[in-house]
Amino acid sequence: MKKLALICAIVFCALQQSYASHLMGGEITWKCQGNGDFVFRLTVYRDCNGIPFGPPVALDVLDNPALTQINMNLISQTDISPLSACITCTNTMGYSGAVEEFIFESNVVHLTGTPPASGWKFIWYSCCRNAAIDNLQNGGSLGFTVRAIMYDVQNLPVTSVCNSSPQFDEKAVTAMGNNVPIHYVPLAHDDEMDSLSFQFAQPYDSYAGSWPPASCPYGPNYSVNSPLPGTAQNPLNQPVTLDPLTGDMNFLSVTSGDFVAVVKVSEYRCGELISEVFREIQLAIMNQLPIDSVSIFNTAPSVIPPFVDALGNPSYSDTVFAGDYVNANITFDEFDTLELSQKFKVMAYGNEFGAGFTDSSSGCLIPPCVTANPPLPLDSQMTFASTVLSWQTTTDHLGLNYPCAYLPNTYTFLFSLRDDYCIVHAFEYQRVNITVMPVTPKPGVVNTGAYLESPLMANRSYQWYKNRWPVIGATANTFSPTSNGSYQLRVIDATGEGNYSEPVYINYTGVSEEEYKQKITIGPNPNKGRFNISNIRTLQNITVTITDMDGRIVYLKQHQHHNGELPLWLNLKNGVYTLCVTAENYLQTERLVINGH
Repeated sequence: MKKLALICAIVFCALQQSYASHLMGGEITWKCQGNGDFVFRLTVYRDCNGIPFGPPVALDVLDNPALTQINMNLISQTDISPLSACITCTNTMGYSGAVEEFIFESNVVHLTGTPPASGWKFIWYSCCRNAAIDNLQNGGSLGFTVRAIMYDVQNLPVTSVCNSSPQFDEKAVTAMGNNVPIHYVPLAHDDEMDSLSFQFAQPYDSYAGSWPPASCPYGPNYSVNSPLPGTAQNPLNQPVTLDPLTGDMNFLSVTSGDFVAVVKVSEYRCGELISEVFREIQLAIMNQLPIDSVSIFNTAPSVIPPFVDALGNPSYSDTVFAGDYVNANITFDEFDTLELSQKFKVMAYGNEFGAGFTDSSSGCLIPPCVTANPPLPLDSQMTFASTVLSWQTTTDHLGLNYPCAYLPNTYTFLFSLRDDYCIVHAFEYQRVNITVMPVTPKPGVVNTGAYLESPLMANRSYQWYKNRWPVIGATANTFSPTSNGSYQLRVIDATGEGNYSEPVYINYTGVSEEEYKQKITIGPNPNKGRFNISNIRTLQNITVTITDMDGRIVYLKQHQHHNGELPLWLNLKNGVYTLCVTAENYLQTERLVINGH
């Protein structure tokens, strides 16, 4: 009996050790099919040095009494090793950068009811992590939980409002070289053109019956917001930064190793949080030797700026008017002084590209679609490559049919480039932005004291908004507010051309707007981007929104807890912005000026 127990113990330990070596990350997303029907997707990343992985797999559903589990079907199993010219899942050579991607999808799942304030949680968990992790304490003994959260939209049941979660376009990059600057983009987009924000999040241990699971403890000098090597590990390291608006990660590490990072993508509609998805990935920062054996390291391909701004400077952004035809030549280059024979690959992502990059009438969010000639991906055998983007813009691209008062009229096209250098490819991402502006000026609105009024014009449609949400039935050129808030008017002509008015603030508290504003102070203003919002001790569940002069949201964040002050550290270009602070029965707008960059 003792011998049998010993054998069982040895087998158990061996299984635990091998099982612990296979998980590197994952994410959960969903797509709405309408009428409460959804299709869920689970992506799991496996270290090819570990044991095999596969079905059966199911998602657990928390806080939804009508549904507790969703069975998932394996639809693809792919070697996504970024070292494919050198290392693959079948020939890992012991490197942790060899990775296999598993994608599971559910059948159509019918949901009913309204998510609670804490949301419906969709999770998948496993017992163990990879033992090679450097930034977690005892990583091999920790579990693993992937999660996503669905919140309500305007407190409506899911059968009456259709919302898909943010989707990840680019497959996770799991291996990168040390000693060179890294620009990594876990690209996400939203099919409904809702606003997205990005931040680091806590990795979780295995779910054990109560939410949230135990947090995975970070090792010394690592944390949720500093998951990669910094100056504490080596003074030559440049700590990671995460852009809250784009999700771009930038860092330089001379320290090699394996590091877990979780990026949370929060989806907002008209300032309200409606979903959160989390991508967890184990990044392998690998030692690479200088290509000259001294100090020159392999560098990534790049995108040459295709536009010129108003000052004549090269730019990756352009502004056109609805109806303009866009013809943009995008050129890529790969030039390493000592590696002239390198090949490189170019791929592009964006929800306005047509099917196969060749169809201008279908495959994109709002036709006409953008096409590319030659179509992508490009496999270049030379140091240069190029493609031409063509796009016939229309008034549909203004986004005037978005659910709330906001022009989602900036379209982003992300180009992903990587070379074939061994043992680890160099890669780069570059956004090309095109903003479609209305020809029609913003409509004027007059507050008569009794009602709001805009000039009545023939062949125009009118829609009033309160705090960016449409007011049902308010479709005349006049409107009589009955409660405090920020009111706007959308006017559209028979051709589909239109615009939104500037906000008009209404306050029925008996306190003047200037006195009301004095409860909150924002300063110093102007400055380089570090503001402080103070005198807010009595306000809870504050939402801070910042828009640029074109009405685009450039910052959006909810604050449930504060100590009477909120610091704002903004990484924005010099210019004038509008800041809006909202809470229950409270709204204040202020002009922000950023200069001195």
